[in-house]
Amino acid sequence: MANRKRTSLIRMLAAIIAGNVVYFAIESRLPAAAQHHAYHPDLGTLVDFWFCVVFWGLLELMASFLAKLRR
Repeated sequence: MANRKRTSLIRMLAAIIAGNVVYFAIESRLPAAAQHHAYHPDLGTLVDFWFCVVFWGLLELMASFLAKLRR
């Protein structure tokens, strides 16, 4: 059980890092409203969060697919 929690935590951390890397790499190309401004909750924060959620979903999908292949 502890191993499963650790694996899930690692996936979440990887999703946050990957989502932030991609978001900040393309932030300058996004519309001004979707750009994040430091210390202000704004639309950019939600767009950044969305990138992280997408990466988390992809990692979970990949893990599920790999688990089915192992069976």
